[in-house]
Amino acid sequence: MKTGFIHAFMKNMIGKKDYMPLTDEEGRMSISNTLSILTKKTFGDEIIIELLDGDHFTDEEIAARLTHNCETLAGLKSGSAYFFEIFIFDATPGKEKQDAIVTNQFQNVMAKKYIKCFSVDLSNRSISKHFTVPVFDCGISREVGRIFESGFPEETDPALINEINDLVMQKSKDYKMEFKVKVPVLTYTLIAINIAVAVFIRIYSLKSGVSYDELLLTFGAKLNYNIIKGEYWRFITPVFLHANEIHLLVNCYSLYVIGMSTEKLFGRFRFFIVYFVAGILGNILSFMFSTNPGVGASGAIFGLLGTLLYFGLERPSLFRVYFGRSIFITIFINLAYGFSRTGIDNFAHIGGLIGGFLASGIVSKTEKRQWYFNRYLYLVVTAAVAFSGIAYGFGSKRNKVLVEINELAEYDEAQDWANTEAKAEEVLPLLEDKDLTSSVLLTLIKAEALSSKYDEAVEHCRSLILLNPADGHYMMGILHYDMQQYALSRDELQEAKKEGASYEQIDQILSDIDKLLSSGK
Repeated sequence: MKTGFIHAFMKNMIGKKDYMPLTDEEGRMSISNTLSILTKKTFGDEIIIELLDGDHFTDEEIAARLTHNCETLAGLKSGSAYFFEIFIFDATPGKEKQDAIVTNQFQNVMAKKYIKCFSVDLSNRSISKHFTVPVFDCGISREVGRIFESGFPEETDPALINEINDLVMQKSKDYKMEFKVKVPVLTYTLIAINIAVAVFIRIYSLKSGVSYDELLLTFGAKLNYNIIKGEYWRFITPVFLHANEIHLLVNCYSLYVIGMSTEKLFGRFRFFIVYFVAGILGNILSFMFSTNPGVGASGAIFGLLGTLLYFGLERPSLFRVYFGRSIFITIFINLAYGFSRTGIDNFAHIGGLIGGFLASGIVSKTEKRQWYFNRYLYLVVTAAVAFSGIAYGFGSKRNKVLVEINELAEYDEAQDWANTEAKAEEVLPLLEDKDLTSSVLLTLIKAEALSSKYDEAVEHCRSLILLNPADGHYMMGILHYDMQQYALSRDELQEAKKEGASYEQIDQILSDIDKLLSSGK
């Protein structure tokens, strides 16, 4: 009876839970009534299930075996490990054996190392769990219950042994890591291109006198206004640009670490497609939700993490062994860091992650037939995300306001005060950001003052004072000065200084006002 139960349990755990039997040096499975062992690595944890014939051992032998295993486990330097000892009895065991099982368990919660025991009573079709920590038991209780419900052979069943052998052979293939390329040439090439572009821009900046930041905008940073005006190539060029040397170093290192694994695992063609599709979708998502300029390869690098997530969907057993929770932790830490800091484009990161996952589905070569492995589905979804994202970006309020602001700046630079005033009046009701509203009010006040519309300018100064007292009082002071209302001008400029206005000419204007007032003007 024990043999049939052990074989049924092993079949279920190998087939459903991806466990593997312990093998000897020649690769043969070690399965016996006395002791059979199943192992599994998942998300960095080592899980070992030992099936023991409880009737074969005395209570002293059970205690000695558990003590030995506890000492071995306690001596392990690293890694979390879960030992589940299942003692199988033909009937209810005696109190001595039960006490030996219960009292010789082991737990180190901080190190996540445990030896936990079950006892199975075959005559009563029951299983007893002798621990509460950890709460989970890797599905052991449930599988034993299913076996009792469905039944199991009384003796050795050759057909069941063959099923176990077939499952082990299939799982061995699933656990085999196959690399498509030995040397990640494309990863090295992309790193070299990133460095070369940064060096070129830095040298050009030094020779031309144009700032590095300004050149980034010229050479292809994600600028929503320029994209709306037709420069669609700015969805891809930011992937090769970096804000500074630290930004470049971090992204090159990340590309080196993640790129090496993904290129070897998926091959150069799939790596190439994933990298650039992720980079483009990352910039599309940034275009949708952020009006800030954007540069960097991080969206494409997040796409490589998306590829590994797809790999987890395609080959879950291998993913758990080689990558596991480290991928999820990496993604979480990077996104959390991005949301906690200003100047980091998390929309590009999220878009890249999604893009990498979708692109992986497009170029996947899996033979699995489930609907969620259909490459045409991923192709349609990718196209839908890209085109709907671009359409949303063009129609979004943020980008519409951005276009209006840029047109306002062009009128202001051209000193076209009539159109500057009209455009500013048009833009103001659309604004929600305090700083942006203050900037537009400043431009409007200047245009009205230069058009001699002092009454309108004064009214807008009052609005500016509510948002930005320093600038508001300064501009009010300038208006009164232009209207030769020197006493009022002096009061406003002095108030501006109290509010922290940093205009260099304030003191000179105040000095001129004192002279004018002393002369009786």
